[in-house]
Amino acid sequence: MTPKEKAKGLVEMFEQHSKPMTYGFNFSGDVDHSVECALICVDWHLKEFIDTYGDDLIDNIAYWEEVKQEINNL
Repeated sequence: MTPKEKAKGLVEMFEQHSKPMTYGFNFSGDVDHSVECALICVDWHLKEFIDTYGDDLIDNIAYWEEVKQEINNL
């Protein structure tokens, strides 16, 4: 899967699964909220990956950095 496809899929996943919140807030369909959630997800993945494997697998780190860039381009 290309970084662009992964980025789009992550944002769409968060957009589809946004649920109405209490107190009248509803983020369902809010693209900005979905983008923020997707970026948090990628940052978490990168941190966990680097903490576990270090910088040994640069290609994987580069892939996820590209995904972040594509999310920001959406």
